[in-house]
Amino acid sequence: MTRNPDLDLYFLARNVQFRYALDQYEDDQLAIMLKAYDGARRTILKKLGNFEIGQEGVTLSEARALALLEKAYKMTADIREQLTGHIGELAQTAGFLALHEHQDILSLGQRLPIKNVTLTPEQMRSIVVDTPVGGRNLAGWVDETFDYELQTRIKTEVAQGMILGEGYPAITRRLENGLNMARTDAVTLARTYVQNINTSAQESVYKANSDIVTGMKWCAVLESGSAASGTGTCIRCAALDGEIYGINEDHPPIPLHPRCRCSLLPVTKSWKDLGIPLPEIEDATRPYTHRTPENIDAGGRRTILEVGFHKGDYASWFGDQGKEFQENVLGPGRFKLYDEGKVGFKGFADDTGRLKPIKELEGKIPAPTNPPAPSGPIETPAKGGK
Repeated sequence: MTRNPDLDLYFLARNVQFRYALDQYEDDQLAIMLKAYDGARRTILKKLGNFEIGQEGVTLSEARALALLEKAYKMTADIREQLTGHIGELAQTAGFLALHEHQDILSLGQRLPIKNVTLTPEQMRSIVVDTPVGGRNLAGWVDETFDYELQTRIKTEVAQGMILGEGYPAITRRLENGLNMARTDAVTLARTYVQNINTSAQESVYKANSDIVTGMKWCAVLESGSAASGTGTCIRCAALDGEIYGINEDHPPIPLHPRCRCSLLPVTKSWKDLGIPLPEIEDATRPYTHRTPENIDAGGRRTILEVGFHKGDYASWFGDQGKEFQENVLGPGRFKLYDEGKVGFKGFADDTGRLKPIKELEGKIPAPTNPPAPSGPIETPAKGGK
């Protein structure tokens, strides 16, 4: 069976277009969510200011400081419930948008009859709220965010404050910092859930139309990365870019990590095999972006330095870049192995998407033998939404 590159270009262009639209919708909804969060955070800090645990400038005992922490955590119950609801609604709407869009993409803009995946609002909500992602449901992830920031991290900082002889104002500043970190983590969680439902919708549409779709191709974002700051396309995703999996073949979980922007493009029959009389177009190219390496706060954007188009996968694009770019992406240890020709770009991650440590790449430690983690598409729940 012969495939034509025009299909690759079509699917890539439509998916990139939808991803930008989804980003805009996501940003608008996150702005609403964060406004509500900031208002609730200010209310909590104001109430804590009236909590007579000690006088300003007076050193607190660890027990009384931890009592302040416990009170703060209990007061976040409303925030946690609100966040769970906001993220759930955001992802649920994104799920319906994604199902509609990916069905339209696969049908070549309604030119090709396909089997549609249909879910009720109750079923979609159950998928978003109840289905475990990374071992936890949505409410569990929100609770875990606050458990970590306010119960684990802040307990450690409170203990350090005791050693330094800090008083009430310093302790409350630590609590405020913890609430700010929880805010950022909530954005990460929202973006990850939206991407999870988006890629799950993609795979569901493809599997429902296995007579047309013969496989799925991993598609990472062509963007400059920084090993030092952790920004841009990560090595794991970049190494998997262009990998093709059978329609029923296990593949690394996607999203592969928090805020992952990878997607699955359909590998289909050619225009001719599909019976669509469309003219040939140029070979498939894809957009790339060079951005500044700084970390950004929730909802922000890194400055774009350069945009363009590339024909090929991330590995070939990476090979066209200068050594400074390559070392920024890989870090000095991996870059040395790459520059000396000891490891090809795709060799930095294994078939499961696991980043290989440098000692393993150097042959000093063996590779693990654990099987890849299973991943799967949206499955229509049984009647009743479960």
